[in-house]
Amino acid sequence: MSDERRKSPRVKLEEPAAASVRAYVLGQVFDISSGGILLRVRKRLAVGAVYKMRLAFKDGETEVLGTVRRCSFSGFETDEEADRVRVYDVALEFGGPLPELATRFRPGEAIQVRLE
Repeated sequence: MSDERRKSPRVKLEEPAAASVRAYVLGQVFDISSGGILLRVRKRLAVGAVYKMRLAFKDGETEVLGTVRRCSFSGFETDEEADRVRVYDVALEFGGPLPELATRFRPGEAIQVRLE
């Protein structure tokens, strides 16, 4: 009798296959300019890594590319489950100047950021 509990049988591959998993990181915006953005996130990001960012303003969403220029440990926050989690301040540089982004930001306005 087998201890196998899977509903579908697994197939062993002869050679490893490449796989891609798309994950995202949500961030809190501290400031934004035509050249970049400063975020606080709950995941350490590698300096030099390029992310696709989705910025959700009140008047719509914008998608831009950004390169991590700095990532430093900022401290701890309490998450939704009341667990203590590390947070990092991350500076990302946009792929080119985007003057319209800075003009869309209103002080005190929440901007949702999703890094992919």
